[in-house]
Amino acid sequence: MTNTSNLDDKAQAVAKWISSTLGGISAAADYEIQDGGKFLLFRAPETVIPVSDKVLRTLIYNEVTNRLQGIGVQWMLVFLDAKSDVIDEIDSIIGIDY
Repeated sequence: MTNTSNLDDKAQAVAKWISSTLGGISAAADYEIQDGGKFLLFRAPETVIPVSDKVLRTLIYNEVTNRLQGIGVQWMLVFLDAKSDVIDEIDSIIGIDY
C-alpha cells in the first residue's frame, strides 16, 4: 500500500517544479492520484506548443522520475491545449518519446 500523504507531498512538489520549468509553455500543472496511489497523472493545461525539445523532455523525465524514486508509482504528464485535448505526453511507462 502506498503512503498517499507522502505521495501527495511529492506530487505537489513535482507539479510545482513542472509549473516553474514550463513557464511560458503551459499554465500551472496539477495532478491526480489514481488507482489507490499506484499512478500519478500530471496535467499541464493550456499548453501553447508540444514540448519537442529533446533536452527539455529528457530533463522533465529525469527530474520527475528522480523525485518519485522509491515510491513505486507510475506517472504520466499530459500536455493539454486550450480545449483540454492531449497534444503531447511524457510518462514513466514508455520513457522519453521523441
